Amino acid sequence: MQKITTHASITAKPFFEKRGYKVINEQTVELRGQLFTNFLMILFVKLSETKL
Repeated sequence: MQKITTHASITAKPFFEKRGYKVINEQTVELRGQLFTNFLMILFVKLSETKL
């Protein structure tokens, strides 16, 4: 089994959820003085399911 992770924005979160990703953690990050909420998300896939 292989795991794929992403740090998804609030806007991108539904896109990844529809593809089977699960939220691991909600995070607040600072970029250039602005605070943003994003989500650490994970997807487990079988190696035979991956396309190279």
